[in-house]
Amino acid sequence: MTKKFGIAVAVAFVLFSGLGYLVHGYILDGAYSHYPNLWRTADDSAKHMPFILIANLTMAIPFVWIYERGKQNKPWLGQGLRYGIAMAALVPAGRFITYYAIQPISHAIALHQILFDGVAIVLIAVVVAWIYRD
Repeated sequence: MTKKFGIAVAVAFVLFSGLGYLVHGYILDGAYSHYPNLWRTADDSAKHMPFILIANLTMAIPFVWIYERGKQNKPWLGQGLRYGIAMAALVPAGRFITYYAIQPISHAIALHQILFDGVAIVLIAVVVAWIYRD
């Protein structure tokens, strides 16, 4: 593991955690409150925060590793945007379309989950690309 890899993983972890909290703890909180039987209360969620942090670290490591392995000798911003768009299609789009198919939620919530988490992933990818810039 290189120093750059460790820094990128740490930054991605912080961004996954912070942006996830912003999106799901604040922006979508009102929409989630309409489905109290599907999501934990704020107090119960706080008790499970260690699992969210483990999940964010579990995502950050391969997220950076995949970027590092696929990095090309091209401008970092374009690579970060392309990688972020690909990861947004793979992760939140795939996950929340599946959740929409199996959970009784509105299409608006699923769309907002995809869009907000997608934007977050693109931002994280651009930051990782910036860290790996030449």
